Order: sequence, then structure tokens, then C-alpha cells
Amino acid sequence: MGERRWGGHRAAPSSCPGTQVSARGRIELVVGKGAEAGHFGLFGLDEARQWDLQAEKYALLRRLWSEEGVDWEGEFRPPLKNVTTVPRPYGGPPRIWHGSATSRNSPELAARHGDPLFTANAIQPRAAYAELIAYYRERFAAYGHDPARARVAAGSGGLLVADSERQAVARYKDLYEAKVAQTFQPHLAGRAGYNTPFRTIEDAIADGPQLIGSPQQIIDKILGYHEAYGHDLQSITVDGFGLEHAEQLETLQRFAEEIAPVVRREAPSTLWEEAGP
Repeated sequence: MGERRWGGHRAAPSSCPGTQVSARGRIELVVGKGAEAGHFGLFGLDEARQWDLQAEKYALLRRLWSEEGVDWEGEFRPPLKNVTTVPRPYGGPPRIWHGSATSRNSPELAARHGDPLFTANAIQPRAAYAELIAYYRERFAAYGHDPARARVAAGSGGLLVADSERQAVARYKDLYEAKVAQTFQPHLAGRAGYNTPFRTIEDAIADGPQLIGSPQQIIDKILGYHEAYGHDLQSITVDGFGLEHAEQLETLQRFAEEIAPVVRREAPSTLWEEAGP
């Protein structure tokens, strides 16, 4: 019998297989190399090799979750001999999305493995994300995968709901613009994906990826994403601007009751009907 490890590898976090089992297969995972340069040195990794590291570690993760008795040898860690990670994923490996923000490397990796893409859609103008999504779909087909399975999810730069645009500006202007100032990184000025060009709330409402305004404005913006991205899944964030917990709950409730039903009707998806990841 080979070695058995309890989620026993840094490429397969110990919490995820157990959580996936306890959730009876309802867990999905988003992976990415990370956008901050500092963590590479923290773990003794060479930032210049970041994409090679990601590709190798992800290939190993797939094998550990889909195979037993794995023999493996790579460049960035000691070899494995007859390794089986436990607990095994419930019902097979979960669906794994690849986070994508600025580079073609993540869409390329997702396409190679026939996996879905999760576009950040959080800072840059819409056209920048649409270009990466188009590249992903092109490469997905080039690798011989069924184009209908080239699934895309989209993030957003935060959700702030009010009865009207005027009320949204009055309630959230200081909050939004303080957050923009707080997160500004001068040493990364000019580099895509780090500092938002939508520095006022008015700019964010008009052209940014942020979901700010009345329910109808937010519906229109999500459907605008869908027209540009053809995405199946929309992610929202309610805790990014320092709202009190009660207001976060109210925001989620308004999204669930006033926005989501319209989006589902206008942009239906078969994502959850697929048999496998």
C-alpha cells in the first residue's frame, strides 16, 4: 500500500478535500498565482518563475485529486512515490475555476486543461477583461475541447445598492473614494490590474466594474457584462467597503430579491446542469 496523506500536499490544501466531502460535492474552487509580488519571497520562491510554478503545481493538484497511487517528479518540489491523498473528493474532483486578471497565462492554463475561467472584472475597463476571455475561448477550442463547455464567471468591484443613483452617490461617495485612496499603490502606478482608473464614484457608476446604484442600474450593468463576456456566473462582494454587518445583509437581500431574478431571466445559464466539473 502506498503512502496516504490527509490532503497531504501544499498543492492540495488540507481543508479542501474534507470540506468538499462534508458539503457532499457542492464545493467549487478558484485557483490563481496571486497578484502580490511579496509572497513569492516569503515562501522562498522565484517570482520570475511564477507561471512555471503555477503550471506545475496545478498539474500535480489535478493528479492528486483524480488518481490514487501517484508517482510524480517535477522541478519545484521533491518527488512523490505511490501517494494517495485522503479524504478523496466526494463524487470526484470539484470544478476548478482559474482566476484571471491581466495576463494571458491564466486563460492559457485554463484552456489547456478544459477548465472554466473566472475573470476578476474588478479594476480595469471592461474591454481588457473581454480580450482575455476571447483569448481563453479561442485557446479552449484549439486544445480540442467542446466550445460549449468554455464557461466564464465574472467578479465585480463591489456591490452598493440604493433606491437611485443620486442616493447611491450621497450614501457611498465618501466610502468608495476613501477605499480607492486607501488601496492606491504608488509604486505600481501604470501597471494594469493594481490601481483602479475609476477613482470617483461617478466614474465607477458610469464605466467601472463596480455594481453601484439603483437595482435597475445594477441589472443593466450585469447584463452589459454578459453581452461582453458571455458569462454564466456572477460574483458579488458586499464587505469590501466597510459597511456595517446589518447593511451588508440588507444589500444581499436586495440583490437576491430585486436584481438576481431579473438577471436569471434575461441571461439564463445551463452551468449547474452539467454532469461533471
